[in-house]
Amino acid sequence: MSLAAPQANLRTVSSAGPAELRSLLAMALAGLGAADGVIWKLEGDGEPVPLHQTGLGQQSIAGRHAAWPGHSDLLKGVLAAGSARVVQARFEPEQPSAPPRELRIVLAPLAGPAAGRVGFLLEVFLPAGASGAGMANLSDDQTLRLVEGLIRTQRGESPIPAVPSAAQGALERLLEFSLRTHQSLDLRETGYAIVAEAQRLLEADRVALLTTRRGRAELLALSGVDRPDPRATAVQELQRFAGSVAGVGTPLRLVGGELTGPDDVRDELAGYAQRSSLAQFEAVPLQRGGETLGVLIAEDLSPRPTKGWPLLPGLSAIAASALDHALQQADLPLAGLSQRLRRRGLTRKGLSRLFRVLLVAALGAGAVALATVPARLEVTGRGALVPEVRRDVFAPLAGVVDAVEVRHGEDVAAGKTLLTLRSQPLDYEITRVQGELQTTEQQIADVTSLRTDPSRPQDRLSSDAELAAREEELKSVRENLRKQRSLLEEQREGQTVRAPIGGRVLTWDVAQLLEERPVERGQRLLTVGEVAGRWIVELRVPDRDLGHLRAAFEANGKGEGLAATFSVTTDLDHQIPARVLSIADVVEDDSVEGPSVLVRIGFAREALPELVPGATAVGRVDCGQRVVGYVWFRRLIDAVKTWWQY
Repeated sequence: MSLAAPQANLRTVSSAGPAELRSLLAMALAGLGAADGVIWKLEGDGEPVPLHQTGLGQQSIAGRHAAWPGHSDLLKGVLAAGSARVVQARFEPEQPSAPPRELRIVLAPLAGPAAGRVGFLLEVFLPAGASGAGMANLSDDQTLRLVEGLIRTQRGESPIPAVPSAAQGALERLLEFSLRTHQSLDLRETGYAIVAEAQRLLEADRVALLTTRRGRAELLALSGVDRPDPRATAVQELQRFAGSVAGVGTPLRLVGGELTGPDDVRDELAGYAQRSSLAQFEAVPLQRGGETLGVLIAEDLSPRPTKGWPLLPGLSAIAASALDHALQQADLPLAGLSQRLRRRGLTRKGLSRLFRVLLVAALGAGAVALATVPARLEVTGRGALVPEVRRDVFAPLAGVVDAVEVRHGEDVAAGKTLLTLRSQPLDYEITRVQGELQTTEQQIADVTSLRTDPSRPQDRLSSDAELAAREEELKSVRENLRKQRSLLEEQREGQTVRAPIGGRVLTWDVAQLLEERPVERGQRLLTVGEVAGRWIVELRVPDRDLGHLRAAFEANGKGEGLAATFSVTTDLDHQIPARVLSIADVVEDDSVEGPSVLVRIGFAREALPELVPGATAVGRVDCGQRVVGYVWFRRLIDAVKTWWQY
């Protein structure tokens, strides 16, 4: 690491607090078009300690810079000299196969809390040879003047000093972006301000902002879409990709047909671009203090010049600051109510007293309501939409499926051939019996011919009585073989599996599922249902709710008037009225729902125009009224009763 000549005597930021230093770091990264930077604090005569960090991956720089030879001494030297510098550095990668990185490091001392002493240092990492992706190739002197202007602007003393027009224009756009994205502390408003302004400045087809807290990525804002559906495939794909970006901790991009990112995620990058039909994209993790708060993703559907995209590192630094403030505000209890009351002039002390009074009143009112207010007790379950009349088709014997004659959704008549089986042992047995039968027939013919041959030598042939006995014996064997053949032919006929009822084949992709597959006797092969008849929903209700369900069922005359509703997962907003038809007498251990009981509910066919066999349904059964406290906390109440009794 070698020091460069350019220096500048910067007047320092006075009385800088944590918020001001954080803001200064964001502005410096935005102005220089950088993604990585640190605010260092000098603790007495000890080692510099990182106070704020943006970028530089997931790991804190505190545990990394000790492995950089000469870095700590460089920081102390700049702090002691009190003047800014630009140095050239060469960093060896952690992965042996990766090439070394050539960087320029901008170092600017700042004032600490003690007058006359430099206690803080700004450090910004830039690619070698340029002042950042968003700037022109500024010289070291121009870079230092730009940093000086940022510090003065933060202090409110003077405007930004003269720099090349490209840098000036980029910095003005970044300052405008910072003002617009910091106008609100509401999380959703901040998110949409970030994506809207970023899309305008980057001229991208789509910009998305996702939060990555609590170990998962969630879409916060998407340009052009007011309320994205979290169940949509595109949204889930975007969230999975953002989770990968957050895990890597470094920007990932596809620009000009070239993928940039770690080797272990390059295939995932290419797959995401292909599935989303993207010509180019860039994803930048938004980091504050070593923690990844979110991911900002810019995407283009067609290849074109990315003249605004060099601003993305600067935009990301500002977006990280705005998102951090909004997330902190969102984490405060009753944050929205507190803001409205303060705008009306209520002091912090008065607000605290009001909250205590309201809390006590709310707890008292809540306790009374829980014990007196009635509510409907509903038992829920998941199940499937099916025809009421349907039959499962089973394998009559063990063998291999030789041919499948039907397909999914095909209407069949009763007795129609569905598929045929092939059994090698049965085929062998039929061949064997047929061969023995032919041999026996030939033997009978030979004996008959011998008996009627007048020229046979008498001294060498058997008597007529012996030949007659032999012929009768062979005829008896022939009769037994014919019976065996008949039985085997009946078994062969059983290899043809026919439809037990008229209806529609409900099993999906029957040929792929069964053709040339071995099956065992009694194995279920497919299902045929009468789709033109009545349809029902078969719900699996947890056995813990069986008591409430049976009591309501018996009280309503075996289901008469026992109301229920259900909706299919493809249209959860559409609630369909129904009634309970029957409740199974046994509890079964379902692989998905666990111990549960089967409940069949019927509905009017015209209430659901589109009937899809096997569609997942979510149902509720009305079990009458209870007090709201029991309805809400019945799981806890039942658990306490069980513990007390047993």
